[in-house]
Amino acid sequence: MNQLNSSWRRAVIKIGSALIAPEGKKCSTKYLLSLVDFIHDCIHQGKEIVIVSSGSVAAGAGLCQQDLNKKLSIPQKQALAALGQTHIMHHWQKLFDDRCAQILLTRSDLDSDKRSLNIKNTLNTLIEINAIPIINENDSVAVDELVVGDNDNLAARVAVMCEADLLFICSDVDGLFDKNPKQFCDATLIKQVEKIDQQIFDSASTSDNSIATGGMLTKIQAAKVATNAGIEVVIVNGRKASSFENLKQGKYYGTRFIANVLTKQGDLIIEQCQKTKMAAKQVAISSSEAKNKTLLCMARILEENKELILMANKRDSENGKKAGLSNAMIDRLTITEETITQMQTALEQVVKLKDPLSIRATGETRPNGLNVSKKNIPLGVILMIYESRPNVTVEAASLAFKSGNAIILRGGKEAFESNQAIAKCWMQALTENAFDPAIINILETTDRRMLDKLLKLDEIIDVVIPRGGEGLIRHVVKHSFIPVIKHYKGVCNLYIDESADLDTALNILINGKTHRPGVCNALEGVVIHKNIADQLLPLMFKKLTAKDVLIFGCDKTQQILPMVENATTKEFAAEFLSLKISCKLVDNLNQAISFIDRYGSNHTEVIVTECQKNADKFVNEVDASVVMVNASSRFSDGGELGLGAEIGISTSKLHAYGPMGLESLTSEKFVVNGQGQIR
Repeated sequence: MNQLNSSWRRAVIKIGSALIAPEGKKCSTKYLLSLVDFIHDCIHQGKEIVIVSSGSVAAGAGLCQQDLNKKLSIPQKQALAALGQTHIMHHWQKLFDDRCAQILLTRSDLDSDKRSLNIKNTLNTLIEINAIPIINENDSVAVDELVVGDNDNLAARVAVMCEADLLFICSDVDGLFDKNPKQFCDATLIKQVEKIDQQIFDSASTSDNSIATGGMLTKIQAAKVATNAGIEVVIVNGRKASSFENLKQGKYYGTRFIANVLTKQGDLIIEQCQKTKMAAKQVAISSSEAKNKTLLCMARILEENKELILMANKRDSENGKKAGLSNAMIDRLTITEETITQMQTALEQVVKLKDPLSIRATGETRPNGLNVSKKNIPLGVILMIYESRPNVTVEAASLAFKSGNAIILRGGKEAFESNQAIAKCWMQALTENAFDPAIINILETTDRRMLDKLLKLDEIIDVVIPRGGEGLIRHVVKHSFIPVIKHYKGVCNLYIDESADLDTALNILINGKTHRPGVCNALEGVVIHKNIADQLLPLMFKKLTAKDVLIFGCDKTQQILPMVENATTKEFAAEFLSLKISCKLVDNLNQAISFIDRYGSNHTEVIVTECQKNADKFVNEVDASVVMVNASSRFSDGGELGLGAEIGISTSKLHAYGPMGLESLTSEKFVVNGQGQIR
């Protein structure tokens, strides 16, 4: 028994002639009762069902006692189909208490874009009013299935048209075998097909059933059509009541054809991103008042939906712990009531910030009388890729929105429930304030393969900002066709100068390392002037170990603290994101700067000193986007630096450097005013 993907929303169920009119008799409910029970169970769970039915010719033949083994002309088959179709629908009406509707189609209906859209709208409306659509080919005017067999192709095309997640093909056999099971007793069921190739077609033996006009070959052809559109296909034996009992439990015995997920999801994602591109114009030209009103509305909606967000985050946290996420990842992932208050505060702070689009540089009048100035403009469409940190879903979106940008947010699977809960809040806030909800587009996929598709949408997306582990960011940089603003990791160091006040130094060290060790502005290394090492190191060891911090020391550190672990180049360059720290003793400030330039990550570097000359030298020479003098590295944060919030940190120096707030999300365009000048 195999497990079925339980996340499907809409399924097409194809019922073969051998189930509807068995043994060449008129229509019978013999094999349909278990199916109907399964369908009712699906609908009760909120799932949507479309039936593609066969059997009209066979049912008509049964009514007329016509032998289908004899060769019949096309007009004769069409007449039998017209007679049998009414008989079949009579049975479906009884089985579904008159809550079903007949739709007869031809290939030309499906080939026409306009008619396909009409059919799709009809199907959706029937489902909305709790009626079950039952589709068959209109055999009285079309001959396609009369020739090629049993509506398998029709079922596949309907599944594609109505954007189904699953196609169930109910047959009179258990599935696809490596050879014809009716001829060979040692035939083996093929339980799963990853790719439909020639070998699979070779395995498809035509059914010996005299009633069903299609065999396994037409089912494989149908499966190929559906799977290429991203729809999973399962062939089960509809004559066995156990097949539907198993399906109700999310299991199946049969053959499963794996969908080409990239095709379907990729198309949907591109469509979503195109909608965001189209919506970007609205926010780019909106007033500061309209944007601020929406942000304050979002703060209110977060409060109203606090319990739902906390419950969603609890599920994420529980799943993360089961999956073995590190304490640092769980820390980044966790939302508390205080976190939600911080989200609201961040929104309110962004509201108070000056709209960067209102900033216009003073113009210069050229000798020819032209006045040349610059005006801030949005970057356009931002793609934000991040792991854990559901607060980013609020803060990054608020900054993008206030600065006139549209944003596509792709969070990690570990925070999926939390992000979707916050997404609903954004959608409500935007809609209530007459903004297109596509302006803030929080994707519903965390598939890494989908990420690579996003990174190639350079005609839709203007800039990518990744936030997460070094592996994720390097993957983005390697595969992106779009400009990337990034920082790989946060290896932040504290240099304690020989003139430093030791109490100040120890407080900054303890705060930077232990306040939140799992974030990128936490300290990972401490560099100490050798002249104060004898006095400082024992105090440092006592305070750090009291906080359960593991210390890795250089050779000179170990001479004073022989109990610490040995530090190698690996530890000096490590972003621990945990209660670990490296320690290096240096002879002077120049050596400290050289060490930091070698092992730091251009993120945040700190000096504790009472010597202004040394402070100035450190600020001017150390290579970092943020330099702290006598202050904790934990202040390297957009909110703490007066940006309201931050969308990310750039250590690449191109366009932005350090925590990125509103102005970092704008560019400039020239505005030239003249009085008719020509060149």
